Amino acid sequence: MLASAARVAVGLTFLLAGTLKLGDRTWSASARSLGVPPSFVPLIGPAEVVLGALLVAGVGSDLVSWVALAVLVVLSVVLVVAVSKPIDVRPACACFGHWSSRPVGPWSLVRNAALIVAAVVSLAG
Repeated sequence: MLASAARVAVGLTFLLAGTLKLGDRTWSASARSLGVPPSFVPLIGPAEVVLGALLVAGVGSDLVSWVALAVLVVLSVVLVVAVSKPIDVRPACACFGHWSSRPVGPWSLVRNAALIVAAVVSLAG
């Protein structure tokens, strides 16, 4: 039960993040300022939506949860690099499109850590 709830929570987060990125014209520039390779930028929003939908639907649960965990770890590394920069030059998070236009900070890392824990819990079921 807890594993399913964690999987759905991670899935809803991916769905929200991906959908908000798709609707934000400034997201591409924000992603590039975070250091995301330009060739990956147009793929991230749709990939998050698909990953989120699969998690919520429970399709391929273990494999999809492992992919979600891997994606969260990679995104967290990107955020750690951004947080290591001086505060006056940190890029905007843009993890949730225009909803997260503040510079990357410790809260970004805490949020991703909580999502990583949820992804691990989803695998424990």
